[in-house]
Amino acid sequence: AAWVQATYITEDTEVLAAQANERLIAATMALAKKATQFDKLPLPPEVARKMKLLKLSLTLAAPPNPKESADLTRIVASMEGTYGKGKYCPEGKEKCLTLEDLTRLLANNFNPAEVLDAWVGWHKISPPMRNDFRRYVELANKGARELGFADAGAMWRSKYDMPPDAFASEVDRLWEQ
Repeated sequence: AAWVQATYITEDTEVLAAQANERLIAATMALAKKATQFDKLPLPPEVARKMKLLKLSLTLAAPPNPKESADLTRIVASMEGTYGKGKYCPEGKEKCLTLEDLTRLLANNFNPAEVLDAWVGWHKISPPMRNDFRRYVELANKGARELGFADAGAMWRSKYDMPPDAFASEVDRLWEQ
């Protein structure tokens, strides 16, 4: 479903991808939620790591409410579609630029004015996604809290074999070097 959505970007393929993703996330969330019952128990390190990895196998944790879960996966598919269909039409040019065109331009063009124009122009596709993105963050945070994380960001940072706050501190330390 994800391949079809990425290859044929339409509302129908967004729906198919959202439905498939919803089923996958729901099944993984059910197993991960069951794993949280062992969070406070003293487990052998290899078992504790397996329980943690089950929860962290999710890229996106959905809330337990089926309507919210469906809403979340629909929003994700819609934002991916908007991003994939996005085009920047430079003023005075005949051709609009796709994401692929812009990727090539940014990789190979060393004219600062043209690179800045392409960068700013491409980012004009995102304002219509603002409300969807806010809802996405709200729902993803709900799902992450179901699994015992402070929010989706903490869940993502937990994938680095250290507490999320320690990871953030390490990134800050490395940035300052």
